[in-house]
Amino acid sequence: MRAQAEILAKASEVPYRILFERVGGPRTWNAEQVSLRREHSLDALIREIENETALLQNLLYNVERPILFFERPIGIAMAAAPDEPWIRSIAGIVEMRCFHDRLHISRIRDWQRRKLGGE
Repeated sequence: MRAQAEILAKASEVPYRILFERVGGPRTWNAEQVSLRREHSLDALIREIENETALLQNLLYNVERPILFFERPIGIAMAAAPDEPWIRSIAGIVEMRCFHDRLHISRIRDWQRRKLGGE
């Protein structure tokens, strides 16, 4: 999402399309990204998330306010309608990122509880 925000900050178009196979996520794209990171340690994955968060925060501090709210296609569409990209602003991407992080953090916590036998 940080990369999409950077592209929007430059008033450019996102040159790729991530397809959501159904409401709830881009299953194929996510599987590819997980596969690329499968051998990484949990610490390395957390560092990657923290680094991406810091880069997004730096972008937000340096973007002029009107640009934060200017809506453009963000490179995401439903698989059933791939030629109808989602329209969001950088502020909208931040909102999506918050939802995304909360969802995955709750899944990680559930996984940790199961792993530690705390179900």
